[in-house]
Amino acid sequence: ARVCSNLIKEKENIILDAGSTTLAIAREIRGRKVRIVTNSLAIANELSSPDSEAAVEILGGSLRKQSSSIIGPQVCRALEKIRVDKAFIGCSGFDTELGFSSENAVEADTKRMMLRAAAKKIIVCDHNKFERPAFANFANPEEVDVIVSDKKPDQEVMKIFREHKIEVIIAK
Repeated sequence: ARVCSNLIKEKENIILDAGSTTLAIAREIRGRKVRIVTNSLAIANELSSPDSEAAVEILGGSLRKQSSSIIGPQVCRALEKIRVDKAFIGCSGFDTELGFSSENAVEADTKRMMLRAAAKKIIVCDHNKFERPAFANFANPEEVDVIVSDKKPDQEVMKIFREHKIEVIIAK
């Protein structure tokens, strides 16, 4: 989260996907003047505190209780009408055939639209997501600019990331 927060500049428009890592990013940037667009109830709540400088835009749609996220066609339609500087998107898995994936197909659609709305597309995930496909694809390697993870993926995965010129940042 700290590494990701260092990628965010004052006055930028940022998408934060629902998830534990993106919630930690929200905690890191509370004192910054940025606009956050999110589908996460937890992130919206975190940034609603009086000491938060962030402006918050909450995407409306259907509640997915398992992740406390808002997903669905209403979210996707809203994302078609905005552009942000950066999107920080979590993933449930990545493998060389399926790409970046989520456990829920509707959630995958929401993540796909979040990435499309962003100039810079950043995936945040821990190392155990590499070479482990989840259910539904939301992005292929050529659709991602940066990956932030806790450990470097194996050589086969790194080769694909290099081929697609994806910057891999390892948090220490």
